[in-house]
Amino acid sequence: MNLPERFAAQPPRGHVWVINQWLPPDLAPTAVLCGELVTVIRAAGHPVVLVSRVRGAPADGPGHDDTGMRRIVVDHLPHGPTGIIAKLASWPRFAWRTWRALLDGLKPDDLVVVCSDPPLFYPLAILAARRRGARVVHWSQDVYPDVVQRYWPSAALNLLLAPVRVWRNRRLKQADCVVAISEGMAGLMQAAGAHTEVIPNWARDERIAPRVLGDSALRRAHFRDADFVVAYSGNLGRVHEFDTLLAAARLLRHEKRIQFLVVGSGPRKAQLQSAVAQSDLSSFHFLPLQPEAQLADTLAAGDAHFVSLRSEFEALVLPSKFYSVAAVARPVLFCGDVDGEMATLVAGHQCGVSVAVGAGQELADAILALASDSARCAELGRNARVMLDQHYSRTAQLAKWRRLVERLGPGGPRNS
Repeated sequence: MNLPERFAAQPPRGHVWVINQWLPPDLAPTAVLCGELVTVIRAAGHPVVLVSRVRGAPADGPGHDDTGMRRIVVDHLPHGPTGIIAKLASWPRFAWRTWRALLDGLKPDDLVVVCSDPPLFYPLAILAARRRGARVVHWSQDVYPDVVQRYWPSAALNLLLAPVRVWRNRRLKQADCVVAISEGMAGLMQAAGAHTEVIPNWARDERIAPRVLGDSALRRAHFRDADFVVAYSGNLGRVHEFDTLLAAARLLRHEKRIQFLVVGSGPRKAQLQSAVAQSDLSSFHFLPLQPEAQLADTLAAGDAHFVSLRSEFEALVLPSKFYSVAAVARPVLFCGDVDGEMATLVAGHQCGVSVAVGAGQELADAILALASDSARCAELGRNARVMLDQHYSRTAQLAKWRRLVERLGPGGPRNS
């Protein structure tokens, strides 16, 4: 049964506005998640307004796409801002145009779902919703300005950002709900005074089937059957940690069957490629992001997947690629806070191994152990898929979203 059949349509109860820097057909990870949420909202009978930027050729502004949804394009960019300076410079234009669209278009029966991208726009969306008597949900994928403060720790920066935090917290208290993607993130939002609900991100688990080890065309094209491939797939961002992976690779340089595959892009990709070249590590293979249709095959190319999060960003970010890795039934090699939420998930569901940042030898030992025991590797992968099916399925998380949208319809509870 597909999602529109599963979630039977209900009478419309006002528009649902979905706001994110990128929305479908863009393939940014949060755009894909928003697109699946929109499918459920529309199946429940709610008309939808999409507000975003668009990458590519300009089109006319407000209008309706071929699905009948209203789309407000606040900005056209050739490729999207890259780098911190460019992103900061583009923020005011997005914020001003979206703010005006909300004040001009929101009605009291509407519901706003505003995401974290671009950072710290959502407090303005909450304020606009309150001014127009609409309801508002913030979908928190990361927590700013906390990420900035932990990335550049300094007393001067903390002092500068203190008013931003106060302003953010005041707005969070006014939201009808903050949806956090992890328990740790929910705790931070609750401490700020927000009404929270935990709805984890999800994988496309109904379209990604578990695969036996070695079942990947991409793997066969680049590696030998005897190789053990440690893969990293997705964004190589500033919150991720790769020094431990490099340390492990150096220790394993004489194990010719141990190979490393990095598929994706991001601000730390060039740095990682440079470090690999300086260390003369021929075991690393870099590929660009693969087409969406090849996602399952790309994930299956790894015998195990490296997932990392710098310890200082615990609870501020959760590597959602974990769920996609689980969908294809591969074990996780997690590097980060060994007492944190991600490591607890890995241990509790026996779906991989966790090591602390800097524990290169421990990571190398874990890789060798999995490479030497294909049965154990397959078992950990199966455990990952069972965890996903039982606790984090796409259908279950979207059902939570559907109930939340229905609860915030006219007549439901409203924060003051």
